[in-house]
Amino acid sequence: MAKDTKERILMAALDMFSKKGYEGTNIRELAESLGLVKSGIYKH
Repeated sequence: MAKDTKERILMAALDMFSKKGYEGTNIRELAESLGLVKSGIYKH
């Protein structure tokens, strides 16, 4: 399961970076887009 979550995070981050750039992307938005909390992002 952790591997699937990590892959989902990476894919969502790549999508957000391509749309908003690195500077325009934040952890809160990334976590919300995946239905996670910020600490879940940091864990993976």
